[in-house]
Amino acid sequence: MVRPSLDNIPASLWAEAFNWACYVKNRLPHSALIDKTLYEVLFNKKPTMSHLRSFYTKCYVHIPEEKQAAGSKLDACALEGHLIGYTESTRIFRVYIPL
Repeated sequence: MVRPSLDNIPASLWAEAFNWACYVKNRLPHSALIDKTLYEVLFNKKPTMSHLRSFYTKCYVHIPEEKQAAGSKLDACALEGHLIGYTESTRIFRVYIPL
């Protein structure tokens, strides 16, 4: 699962790809756990799947108004990055910004 996700991305992100793969794999059904996922066995609740995305998917990170330079009304309001992982929250992602 990790090796295919490393095509055409920086080699320094291999550890992030491994973490992403473990996160996803823990939320998939397993044959030894009949009709359950490892996450269900550990936490006694079904995992949320709606936030899952492919590794290194293009995404944008919003720049808050307080961090934007004065007079930057026409400047970009977001930075382009790539999703490389998840956090404990389903609303916060780990993002790699090549700049």
